[in-house]
Amino acid sequence: MNKKIIAVTIGDINGIGIEILIKLWKTKKINNFILITNKKLFTKYLINKKIKLIIRTIINYDKNEFKKINNKYFSIFDIKAKNNNDNTYNSLLESYKLNNKNLCKGIITLPLNKNIISKKINNKFVGQTEFFEKLNNKKYTNMIFYSKKIIVSPLTTHIPINNINKKLKNMNFILKKIEKLILTLKNDFSIKNPKIALAGLNPHAGEN
Repeated sequence: MNKKIIAVTIGDINGIGIEILIKLWKTKKINNFILITNKKLFTKYLINKKIKLIIRTIINYDKNEFKKINNKYFSIFDIKAKNNNDNTYNSLLESYKLNNKNLCKGIITLPLNKNIISKKINNKFVGQTEFFEKLNNKKYTNMIFYSKKIIVSPLTTHIPINNINKKLKNMNFILKKIEKLILTLKNDFSIKNPKIALAGLNPHAGEN
């Protein structure tokens, strides 16, 4: 596995996510990543926004190519996409493949419009968390919001608010979510004895 490289999904190319990523890279606040996007669509975006980048493009799963990734260039992994919506969705799929092939060690997902993906690409798409949960064939996963002082994880994600009460009546569901969270805090965040506080009902329901 490449222990340094993180796959970053393109998200909504017309949103704020990609703009922030580029600014962070230019100011050297983020590095060792590869953006998963269609090169032509990304180049078009850069031209429209009048942004200049020195881009290095990878087009295959050659481990040696990934080992050459450095902070001198803005690295992208070129994928097939007919349009921006295609690009958003295919970026998620490809980032998952790169991790499964041990070419990357994790994924950062830039924001996307769930409604557009659901209507135009996959009508079963409800969110990125659930998307990767299904790809990984897992029943329980956690969405995590991280800061240096506190880590927050909602029990429910992207479900109608009138279904939340029913979900939280399932004690096994709550226990499994907490168990998975504790394992994540220990294995991925190196917290030996995590302290968990159940703060209250604050559903992460999405834009609508």
